[in-house]
Amino acid sequence: MIIEVTEGELHAHIAAQEGVCLNCGEWCEGVESDAENRPCTSCGEDDVVGAEQSVLLGAVSFVEVA
Repeated sequence: MIIEVTEGELHAHIAAQEGVCLNCGEWCEGVESDAENRPCTSCGEDDVVGAEQSVLLGAVSFVEVA
């Protein structure tokens, strides 16, 4: 799954220590930036990665602000 965010949104997720689930796309709280395979609070799968890690894995696509 590719997650679409603006650069500003990604920086906000990093600052808030949030990670994204690569299964359902939901953002989860309390996730270190380099985390991998954390449980998702929404779908329950162990597919949450830290915000910075999501970029390194190529799971994030940057969109422009409209």
